[in-house]
Amino acid sequence: MFTYTKPQMLDRRRMLRLLGGSVAAPAALNLLPGTVGQALALAPEIPAVTARFSMVSYTNHTWPIIGVRNGYFDEVGIDLDPADGRIVFENQTVPLLDNDEVDISTIFVGVLTPALDKIINIKPFLIHSYWQGNTILTGPDSGFKTLDDFVDEGHEFLEAAKLTVDQLRGQKLTVPPTISTRPWLEFVYAFGDMTLEDSELVSLEDPNAVQLAVSGGVPFSSPAGAVQIYQLQFQANWRPLISTRQMVRLATGEGAEVVKKLLNFDGFAATTDYIDANRDAIHRFNSVMYRTTADIFGPNQMAELNKQVPYVNAANGSSLDADAIKFIFEELDPFFTWEAQERIWTDPDYALNYVNVYRDQIEKFIADGAIAPGEYDLDELFVAKEFWQEAVELKARAAMLAVEADQAGLSGDKLVLAEAGKSWATKYNFLDAVRFLEASLT
Repeated sequence: MFTYTKPQMLDRRRMLRLLGGSVAAPAALNLLPGTVGQALALAPEIPAVTARFSMVSYTNHTWPIIGVRNGYFDEVGIDLDPADGRIVFENQTVPLLDNDEVDISTIFVGVLTPALDKIINIKPFLIHSYWQGNTILTGPDSGFKTLDDFVDEGHEFLEAAKLTVDQLRGQKLTVPPTISTRPWLEFVYAFGDMTLEDSELVSLEDPNAVQLAVSGGVPFSSPAGAVQIYQLQFQANWRPLISTRQMVRLATGEGAEVVKKLLNFDGFAATTDYIDANRDAIHRFNSVMYRTTADIFGPNQMAELNKQVPYVNAANGSSLDADAIKFIFEELDPFFTWEAQERIWTDPDYALNYVNVYRDQIEKFIADGAIAPGEYDLDELFVAKEFWQEAVELKARAAMLAVEADQAGLSGDKLVLAEAGKSWATKYNFLDAVRFLEASLT
C-alpha cells in the first residue's frame, strides 16, 4: 500500500505555493509573517506517502510524467517510486499488481474484460482515455487494397471489410504477445469468415515489430501501441489496411452496430485491498491526473507535451515530437478530461458510456467461452465511477463552503486556511478543499 513517511507533508514552502494559486493570494500573503505558520499548525493533515507506480510505455500511458515534471505529485504529498515511474509492457500490468510489486499502474481495460471471472481483485479507479487506434497496416508498396479503397470502389461496408480481410489469408502478420489485441483481431478476421490461424502470426513486442516491418520482413503489422502505429503510418508511410478509426468512419447500418463493440478504455488500476486502504490518497492521485490533463488540453498544450517527448521516446526508442503526441491524444487515444467524465458514467445515450462500451463485449466473451456464464456488474469493475461520484460531491460541498467562508469575513490564520481550500479546488483536489475550508470555519 501507500507507504506513509510522515503524518503531515504540508510545510511553509508548499503552503505558500498553494496560496499562490488563490484568487485572494495577495491579501493572504500580506498577513503578519507568523500567520502562515499559525495556519500550518491548524491545517488538516495531508500525509506524505510513497506509491510504487508503473506506466505502460504507450504514449497515452506515459503522460503522467508531465505531472511529475510540474511538481503536482509533490504538492499533494505523493512520492513516486521510482521517481519517474517504472516502464512496463502491457502484459506485465496485471501480474505486477497481483504480486504486490507495484501499487498503481496504468492499464488497458481490454486486458481485464476477457478474464473477468479470473481477474477479480484488480479494478480501474480512474479512466482517462479510450482507444480507437487498433490497426492492421501494410507496406507502402505492398499492392494490397485498404478498406477505404474497397469502399471507394462502391462496395458496401461489410463486403468491403470481407474483401480487405481476405488479403490476410496465408500472409505474415506481426502481433504483440498480449491478450488485449486478440479480441480485436478476431473481430476483424470474422469479416472474412476467417480465424487468426488463417495467417502466419509473428509474435513480437511492438518496437521489434516495427523494425521487422520497415525492413521488409512482413507485409502486414498490427502493433498494440500508438507510438508504433504512428511510426509505421506517418514516419514509414505504411497504410492502414483496416482500423477501428476507419470502421467507425465508414460503417453504416448493421455494420455500425457491429463496430460499436470495438472501443476500449485506458486508465489507472490497483488491487481492491489497496484501493480500500488508500481512498484519500487515491483521490489526491486522481486530482493530479485531472490537473495534468487540463494542462495537456489547455492554452499551453505544446509546451506541456514537450515535457513528455524525451520520456516517451526513451521508453520506446522512438522519435516522436509534440505534434505526434497531439495527434495520438486527439485521434488514436482521445482523452476524458474532468469535464468529460460525467457522460461516460451517467449518459445512457452516449456511445462511450461505460455500459454501452462493455456490455456487448462481455456478452460476446461469455458466448465465446472466454469467461464463465454469469452476471458481471460493471459498477463493481469500474470503481472509477464511484471515485468520480465522490469527487463531484466533494466539489459541490467545497463550493458551498467557499461561499460561507467569504460571508464569514475571516482573517488571520482562518483566512489562510480558507484561501488554501479554495486553491485546492482549482487544482481538482476537492477532498482537501473541503477539509481546509471546514477547518477555516471551525
